Amino acid sequence: VFFINFPTGLLCGEIRKAWVEFVNVSAVPLTGLRVASTHPEFFTFGSATSDLTPVTPTAAEHCSAYKTVAVPPSMATVSLVSPAAFGVTGGERPVVAEIPLSQGVLGPGEALQIPLWLRGPDREGVHEINFLFYYESTEKTAKL
Repeated sequence: VFFINFPTGLLCGEIRKAWVEFVNVSAVPLTGLRVASTHPEFFTFGSATSDLTPVTPTAAEHCSAYKTVAVPPSMATVSLVSPAAFGVTGGERPVVAEIPLSQGVLGPGEALQIPLWLRGPDREGVHEINFLFYYESTEKTAKL
């Protein structure tokens, strides 16, 4: 698992786009790719087909998550994105999220890059997000 353009800091409620790359280095296809996190409300995955995927961190510099629009000051508004927009409702937060794979598998030697949208927490301070990525083999008796 590789992160591309993963921010080191976010403002409260700020949304940034990073990329995550999964590479299958085993000799058998993998399936059931999932992520568990201590703070699942801080991120969500985009579609692998939603935007052009950067091949390298340098290429990603030209694939901005922001769009600047000029408007008169009277029309400018500030809108906060709520945790509900990231799939968090009430006190129930999913701890494990499935990562979409094209055709449900990632073959040997294949790689997949997908957008990872991050949302800064509502409270200021230092926050740490722990990720645990795991998968299953398509061959139940295979050694990975």
